[in-house]
Amino acid sequence: MVKVSVVVTVYNGEKTIRACIDSLLNQSMKDIEVIVVNDGSDDNTLKILNSYADRIILINQSNAGQGAARNTGIKAAKGEYIGFADADDTVRSDMYQSMYELAKKDGCELVQCGIHDIKEDGTESDRAAFEASVTINDRADYIFEYFYHNKHTFEMCNKLVKKSFLEENSLSFGDTKKYFAEDLMLNAEMLLYLKKIRFTDKCYYNYNIKYSGHCLNDLTGRIPKVIDLFEEVLSRRMETEVRKSLECTAALILLLYCRAVAEAEPLYAAGLLRNKTLRRYVKTSMLYRSGFRHFCLYLFIYCFPPRVVLFILNIFMRY
Repeated sequence: MVKVSVVVTVYNGEKTIRACIDSLLNQSMKDIEVIVVNDGSDDNTLKILNSYADRIILINQSNAGQGAARNTGIKAAKGEYIGFADADDTVRSDMYQSMYELAKKDGCELVQCGIHDIKEDGTESDRAAFEASVTINDRADYIFEYFYHNKHTFEMCNKLVKKSFLEENSLSFGDTKKYFAEDLMLNAEMLLYLKKIRFTDKCYYNYNIKYSGHCLNDLTGRIPKVIDLFEEVLSRRMETEVRKSLECTAALILLLYCRAVAEAEPLYAAGLLRNKTLRRYVKTSMLYRSGFRHFCLYLFIYCFPPRVVLFILNIFMRY
């Protein structure tokens, strides 16, 4: 029986895919399968993948985006639990054995580990590293306490999720080309159904952060897609308090994105602050559970001109 399936999607990853696969094949867990979905690469990626043909499950498809490629991997997975890895990252050798044991011990649908961030300048740091076993009795409380404050991270790469949980609730990754941030969308949707989650303070996942020149352009072009993403999730039936918690989270994420582009693209950021949907999220945040500092921030955003707001963002969003 396969205990864990790890899905890797890759598009033109010839420089990094070998290190990623080697770290997965070096797992201490033996009942594991590595599924690599080659999403239409036109460099030497396929040649490299073919050299692992007897040790991985290789699926080739036309380029459809990371979300669709991950869904292809999920359908092919035979494991009781599924993990995801990006083609430019690596994992510790004990990651899946340790997380699987925690999942079975606590009877969880989801296990999350900490992330070890590695920046291009060599700076390294850990995040989301804490111990907790959480049974979700109040879904709105959980979303606000864990998702809003990014304890439950927006990534899927540091998680192990029960395959039957995804199937029973018809959960899958969104269309990357339509929404962007497919990890964020799946996490938001999972929060509507999860019952028990285990967090571990071990940073098993090595996340390589790259700041290339096209990142800012990608971000400005995709922020509207993040708004569409949240609107898609919020269109589903849910309790009012759960909806408010998700809207608070949406407001925070979008304001962080806005701050990220404000220095280079002030006019774009100012325009974003006029977005009616974002302002609706901000209004919810003003009236729902926000601390005094964030309440003041949201009040300024709602009442002051965008150029003034951008200045305030740089002060308040640090805290």
